[in-house]
Amino acid sequence: MGVRLSPGAQKINISMNDMRKYMKLLEDHHREGGFSYDQAGKNAPAAVQQAIAEFHKLPEKVKKTTPLLYYILGSGTPDYKMSQEDSEYTDQSSNPNMTCANCEFAYQKVINKKFICSQIRDHIQLEGWCNQWVKGK
Repeated sequence: MGVRLSPGAQKINISMNDMRKYMKLLEDHHREGGFSYDQAGKNAPAAVQQAIAEFHKLPEKVKKTTPLLYYILGSGTPDYKMSQEDSEYTDQSSNPNMTCANCEFAYQKVINKKFICSQIRDHIQLEGWCNQWVKGK
């Protein structure tokens, strides 16, 4: 399924299944010695470069246990995510069978345990809904 983008946004479409596979790969890599991000963000948009700079300021313990990509996806309101307004996001879905809780793109942020979406900016409510909703697998 394609993603509607707000003007100027870059397309990103990460499913929960793909995110889980990536997290498993990163967890395995971490057990083998940790993460190295020397070239990360070299040619990235400014918002991504800023998130990477903030990541590098985190305590060593957090950096060693948090994959950079996971941090970037949950780092706030990156330019490559659609606005909640453009996605018609609402905190309360009118259809209980179509909520963020059962959407492919919703996940919980490791650092603060709040829920976010890989497609839209800002935090979301599990009871919410937007026009990017895709049933989770």
